[in-house]
Amino acid sequence: MYYKISDILLLIPPDLNVIHDEYERSLYKMIFLVKVQIKKLPDVPVKDFLGFVVKEWEYFMRMKKRGKILAGGKLAGNRGAAAIFEADSNEELDQIITNLPLFPFFTDIEITPLVPTEKALLDVKRIHSLMK
Repeated sequence: MYYKISDILLLIPPDLNVIHDEYERSLYKMIFLVKVQIKKLPDVPVKDFLGFVVKEWEYFMRMKKRGKILAGGKLAGNRGAAAIFEADSNEELDQIITNLPLFPFFTDIEITPLVPTEKALLDVKRIHSLMK
């Protein structure tokens, strides 16, 4: 279904349950850039804190194997990490993030919704074709 808004046609996403083509599904997936930092070390013994860090990276690897983390890693020279998450909803992303073992220690959490590259390309091609 198409609607005309300010001379730009916007495609309304169909029901994702009826999308069978993987490329078409990639146009509507929800992906997020998540950046977390711990600016001040918590008041716990270093050995205990490093135990949380080990659990964090193990959880990270499990989420990566499940396809919930597409890419990411430690911020070089920093006490933090960044990752690209794929989630079915905001609630699922919230659950994944709040289950991170280091969640209670994060001093900064930045979440940025991303438009998948396939969708961004499709959108800009559509806009480009409408220009005279």
